[in-house]
Amino acid sequence: GILVLIEPLVLRGLLKRRSGREVEIACRNREMFVWKRDDVTLGCASLQCFPDEPEKAELGCFVVSEKCRGKGHGSVLLAYVERVAVLQGLRALFLLTTQTMQWFCERGFREASLEELPPSKRAAYDVGRGSRVYIKWLDELPDAARERFSFVEVDSLD
Repeated sequence: GILVLIEPLVLRGLLKRRSGREVEIACRNREMFVWKRDDVTLGCASLQCFPDEPEKAELGCFVVSEKCRGKGHGSVLLAYVERVAVLQGLRALFLLTTQTMQWFCERGFREASLEELPPSKRAAYDVGRGSRVYIKWLDELPDAARERFSFVEVDSLD
């Protein structure tokens, strides 16, 4: 389901191609989150941590099914990933994107410089893609939201 969901964005050059094996490993390692309902994949997102800057993680492969766009599913998926990040003790999420900047800015991300990326991510940054960096500091979430995230057990998006 994930590969089918992301393939149109891969073909348009918006996402990097992932093999079935890569997706399977990411899911097993709890780095990839998949939202399914009635065996239909509604969305997915990945959360990649970096040992050289353990308080930050990359939000990647953030995709909502075309059928679900414009219905709030993206906001729900982002809130879920933010909850997981807070529970993991992360302080910030960053992403690289060539599109949808406004959507992420409306949800608390701000444009950032390459210098704000973990050194290992900065070294692997592909200048040719022209991706822009956005970051959201999770400790800037309202206290009530952070507290709620801290005490809610995260099971699944279903």
